[in-house]
Amino acid sequence: MATLFEHIGFFIHNEEEVYRLADFVLNAGQMFVVENGFYARWTDASGSEIWSRTALDHESGQATFLNIDPHFHGDTVWNLVVGRKLDGEQDDALDAKYLLHTEDETQFITARLQGEQAIRELEEGKTYPFQIALMPHIVRFYEHEDAYRAATGDELTVLGTAFPRGMYSRLVVSEESVMEEILVTQLVGRIISADQRTIERSGDKISSFTHLVVETQFGPVDVPVANSVLQDAVLESGGIVSVVGTFSAVMMGKEQEV
Repeated sequence: MATLFEHIGFFIHNEEEVYRLADFVLNAGQMFVVENGFYARWTDASGSEIWSRTALDHESGQATFLNIDPHFHGDTVWNLVVGRKLDGEQDDALDAKYLLHTEDETQFITARLQGEQAIRELEEGKTYPFQIALMPHIVRFYEHEDAYRAATGDELTVLGTAFPRGMYSRLVVSEESVMEEILVTQLVGRIISADQRTIERSGDKISSFTHLVVETQFGPVDVPVANSVLQDAVLESGGIVSVVGTFSAVMMGKEQEV
């Protein structure tokens, strides 16, 4: 099973690699300073994006690394209303998960909002444009709807409906492994398009992944997928993909503190 980071071209297997990637983001990314620490955001031309969170103790001056989060910077922008904040047991002060919904309150998602404390304006009940990506945890492909129904026995799911199943906790790391504790969203939708994305450095290919655009009730959504899970998957338009994953959101068009 691919990790969330592999879906955007990064391979993490242990705690040392988590810290190495965090250092890279801090050195190569854009910094957002907030009251209790700072965020760093690194974005590649492929759409691969990573956010890091670091807390700062003002009395001691000590900085403490909190976590890193994967994101995909694609073309999906949804205008959604900010609902209540969702607090998890493992969340730190700079982490943020929200309920986001349509203005008529008929459709909603749960999403991690990247860089929340660096946003100058964020008010419950107001509508904002969010750049949205669905970051997969489990991905399955089917040639067409009948194949999906036959393989799963699912006759009830409406294609394109993103069904929230809860929220998720922080990345849990140890010396031996990296574990993602996830309670997230399920989406079974039609593939609109698929293309390869490549991360390069100085003209050399570092890694690659596949970028899917999938139909949802909100409109198309970007879904990055690790090439290792594709195998013989049919990625043609009209194929079906089943994703259990996490919505990651970045607010658009708002000035952020730097």
